[in-house]
Amino acid sequence: NATTTTLASVQFYNKSIFDCVKQLADQVGYDFWVDLNKDLNFKLRGSVSSGLSFATGSNIMDYDFEYDGKKIYNIINVFGGYTETALYPDNKTGDGVAVSFVLGYKPKQGTMVVTVGGAPKTEGSDYTVDYDKHSLTFTVAPGLGVAVGIKYTAYQQVVLSKTAGTSVTAYGPRVLKITDDSILTIARATEIADLNLLLYADVRTVGKVTVMCTPQLAVGSTVSLTIPAYSVSGTYSVIEIHHRMERGAYTSELVLANSEIVSIPEALKKIQMDLD
Repeated sequence: NATTTTLASVQFYNKSIFDCVKQLADQVGYDFWVDLNKDLNFKLRGSVSSGLSFATGSNIMDYDFEYDGKKIYNIINVFGGYTETALYPDNKTGDGVAVSFVLGYKPKQGTMVVTVGGAPKTEGSDYTVDYDKHSLTFTVAPGLGVAVGIKYTAYQQVVLSKTAGTSVTAYGPRVLKITDDSILTIARATEIADLNLLLYADVRTVGKVTVMCTPQLAVGSTVSLTIPAYSVSGTYSVIEIHHRMERGAYTSELVLANSEIVSIPEALKKIQMDLD
């Protein structure tokens, strides 16, 4: 399927091939999966229907569905990697006593530009910098009220927090902390936060269904499902398939979830991990 989204360039840092393809799919609104012919399918989300319907009392042999309310997260805090900000101003004012000043960020070595009362100072002779503890120490304390000019290339961490207000009202605050050094932009952090709110802010329905062997069914496609005992009725996405041959019986065990929740490949991956 064609897309009008054009990516001029993209960079990946220590990621698996799955995660790289998933990131691309997220950015253009597509799903992807590998079929039985080992071909990579890359399709517009929600565009692939299997045309199959399953219902209790008809063609469902066994089922196990549940409403998963245990893993609700409605406040997502993302802590990404560090990026450089050139000549970050971190000015101070002397008091005539203090010789040490705490810096706002971790400075990059060799980039310090320091003045006291407008006079340039030299690292090593006039002051020293503890780059790990983010502090600067003068050999002589700047005078009372004297301006201390400090500039440096700063390592700033990508930090973002997003909240689903309606979910917080319904279930109370549930916080999920995500730490990933490969997240280097606020835009990517926003995508990650939005994705996790989509997946976890509300109760979701997940489960397994056993039917007669259905080899034509592919992961990533959707099915129509009716299980009145669990008030399940509608379109669900297939996120995992197990074909079994036991005692002459040929069956397919399908792992399914709400299609509106699992339309994003990363959500598919997370739900599979939760079910394991």
